[in-house]
Amino acid sequence: MELDEEIEEYNRDLEFKRKIDEIVKNKIKEGYFVRNADWFRKLWNDFMFGALAPGRYIEWIGGYKGGQCGEFSAWGQGWVNKTVRDSYGDGAFITDITMNEKGWRNHAATRVILPDGRRIVIDFWESIHKGHSCIYTEKQWIDKYTKLIGGPVTRSDLEKELKTFVDELGVEEGTKWYVQSSPKKPYINTLVKSYKRNPW
Repeated sequence: MELDEEIEEYNRDLEFKRKIDEIVKNKIKEGYFVRNADWFRKLWNDFMFGALAPGRYIEWIGGYKGGQCGEFSAWGQGWVNKTVRDSYGDGAFITDITMNEKGWRNHAATRVILPDGRRIVIDFWESIHKGHSCIYTEKQWIDKYTKLIGGPVTRSDLEKELKTFVDELGVEEGTKWYVQSSPKKPYINTLVKSYKRNPW
């Protein structure tokens, strides 16, 4: 990559982070909050009473919008759609990622696969709780939550399909047949470029 391209990419990424910060602050103003930021709040808002939990009543009366990581992951995909398209173009693939534990815990976040193949994670559960954007490379996010939760990671169906081809045929043949078998599916070239850039 040429120096000018590196500078352009750096500035674009910086502006993207600023826009995500803006989204986080606006969503907090709109009343979004994390229901399960710690054990006390999880008990108060969900665990013991479900829909009848005291926190849910206060939430309803006050017009607040509480959520856990799965909800913030899903909401986040809609929240970032325009910003991602404006910043990186229509080739970006917006999806989610989940870190699973063999027990009952997991953690989910919004994920963006950029047209150049980079994979970033925007953790809105963490962002809303902390009051600012928490953006990671996919590897940083996986490393962090592997230590906290364990694994394995759940990816999108399109990526699972790609991995099946690669495991059976190898990277070059597998990605070629993947594209040929699904030529009209969205984001195929982005996913192939991403896998070749950083296999998983």
